[in-house]
Amino acid sequence: MLGMCFMVAASAQSEQRFMNEANITYGQFTAPQMVYVLGEVFGAAFSLGHFSTDNTIFLGAFGVEYYHYANSWFAYGASVLFDYTTSDAYTVDKDGNRTPNGKFNLGWASMMPSAKFTWLRREKISLYSKLSVGPGLIVGGSDSVKDNLTVSFQATPIGMAFGKKESIGGFAEIGFGMQGIVNVGIQKRF
Repeated sequence: MLGMCFMVAASAQSEQRFMNEANITYGQFTAPQMVYVLGEVFGAAFSLGHFSTDNTIFLGAFGVEYYHYANSWFAYGASVLFDYTTSDAYTVDKDGNRTPNGKFNLGWASMMPSAKFTWLRREKISLYSKLSVGPGLIVGGSDSVKDNLTVSFQATPIGMAFGKKESIGGFAEIGFGMQGIVNVGIQKRF
């Protein structure tokens, strides 16, 4: 009986050979990008067409993450990321003539405590969900939105990590929030 307990404990230990994970992430279709697009729509509507933007560039959300595995299915850690958008701003007169008004830049920095729940683990692939919530800082934008502290979040119902244990692998996620609807990257397990 005692030998059986040691075998189960040794099996659980070998299953948990990696206890930490570091990720480099890139995401698109982020919550700040969606807010920016809605701001353009409402800005044009409320100004009766006298304000517009052009040449909008969404750089996406670049970030790093760290997770520590408490057991084989639960990990906790943090995500730090930055999302940046820029465009040319114009004032439009009643005749439709556009006058350049400078650049409109919006950056969003986030630092979010995170929890990851692995619900399927195989030798070279795992499926998981994660939730992150924490402070965010809006940098740039208009005077009314400049340098404000806000809440950042990411809800990822499904993520897929691939690669061998204790090696460099990759991942892809589908979710909503600061890391985007689509978030991909590389990870190192150790």
